[in-house]
Amino acid sequence: MIARDLMRTDYERVRPEAPAKYPIDDKVLRRSRVGFVVDENSPVSGLLEPALMRGMVKGSRERTMFKQLMVPVDCVAWVTPEEDLDIVLDIQNDGNLGVVSVVDGEEVVGVVIRDHLLRLMTSRPERGRR
Repeated sequence: MIARDLMRTDYERVRPEAPAKYPIDDKVLRRSRVGFVVDENSPVSGLLEPALMRGMVKGSRERTMFKQLMVPVDCVAWVTPEEDLDIVLDIQNDGNLGVVSVVDGEEVVGVVIRDHLLRLMTSRPERGRR
């Protein structure tokens, strides 16, 4: 299987200057596992993992902006849609990452979430233990 087979495309896009309280108040974190932080009318500038936001102290959410929490795009691990899932898992393991971006050319087309990949790997006996 390849990244395209497992990637999610239902991530949220948020503005870097928006306060971190927005997705919590609007229940975005319950609908989506990841949010891409974007500048308006420009490419992705970073990735935000909701696990980081769920652990925030409630009062600090209003004072913290997404750009303070995001991982800059040049530090984000990415793969092509045709990348083998074994390679994707290696990238996630090496970087202790919960999410890897799937990029086609210069466009982010989806994400592979570690939990989903691990569930798939353990449910398929021929791929379970490496």
